[in-house]
Amino acid sequence: MFSDLLSVIGQFVHLLWPFHKVEQWERGMYTIFGKFWKEVGPGIYPVIPWFFEVHSTTLAWRPLGTGRHDILTKDGVLLTFEAIALFKVVDLWKSMVVVHDDEHAMLNLLTSVLAERLAEVETERFAPDKRGRLNTSLQTWVAQEAAEFGLEVKWVRFTTFVLNPKTFRLLQESASFIA
Repeated sequence: MFSDLLSVIGQFVHLLWPFHKVEQWERGMYTIFGKFWKEVGPGIYPVIPWFFEVHSTTLAWRPLGTGRHDILTKDGVLLTFEAIALFKVVDLWKSMVVVHDDEHAMLNLLTSVLAERLAEVETERFAPDKRGRLNTSLQTWVAQEAAEFGLEVKWVRFTTFVLNPKTFRLLQESASFIA
């Protein structure tokens, strides 16, 4: 009961606190009545709730993983991949106004570009000795798409890259047995 009261008081004070701190690794967007006024750097800025607000985002490099994805290549081969990318915000306006949630946008962009481009590639280009140019091309495509959202991609790496996983073969055999 007492902790609930303290929580409510804390939330009320936070709501009416007249300052917003922008850390050294962040940039902020000052808004007046919800409309962009100017970009601000690190520091403490006065705010009046609902009238003047500061919204901040980090400019530090952030890693982002795709999770596991299974796609069929144009040769009909199943490819399972997981990737990780290192990205950061370079254009505050685009990352906060155009897409609002830059991390979610980057995750969707990374996943969709990799899946779409890998599906168009012939299976022989997945050989380890030929994969270097493919990785460079994929990184370029992801970086071009990310630039539209005010994001910069430093690198893209695959953590898992498997052609024809055994589970897929077992599922195919089971399906053909049932049919």
